[in-house]
Amino acid sequence: MGNERENNNLEVQLLLHDHTQSSEDARYRDNLILHGFYFSLAVLGALIAAIVNIQNCWLGMLIFLLGLLIFFIFSISLNSLRLARNAAWANRKRIEKDPRLKELINTNRWIDERLNEKGEKMGRNWWGRRQVGGWVWGAEIGIFIGWFIATTIYLLAWIGIISFS
Repeated sequence: MGNERENNNLEVQLLLHDHTQSSEDARYRDNLILHGFYFSLAVLGALIAAIVNIQNCWLGMLIFLLGLLIFFIFSISLNSLRLARNAAWANRKRIEKDPRLKELINTNRWIDERLNEKGEKMGRNWWGRRQVGGWVWGAEIGIFIGWFIATTIYLLAWIGIISFS
């Protein structure tokens, strides 16, 4: 009887440790996603400034292609971070459903049940169901697609297929 209780206690401690690690990993990846996106916006601004001030068509095309490569890599890396972050949050949620942890973990109660500061249940609106990681990744894909279109237009104008005059 005592051995079974010790095993159960050890399993609970391992679950709590896994819960903590999943929480830290998810938060860390959330921060990486946001910082990566901020960096991407800074790169976008720098590339636009370089394109606006460039006089040489070869150098302009090189900057467009470099930007395309950078935003492609950013899109892939942010998606990888987003998927790993979602897995960490899912693992944490799975652990929180374990009946042995019912009274030990109460960290998401206010968020999951949408309680206000008085403890009353609130309705869920459309904005409340959105996840920043998905929005950031979508915005990064939008930047990549926009830069791809701009690169294609610049290339076609450079070759002489289209003209703006």
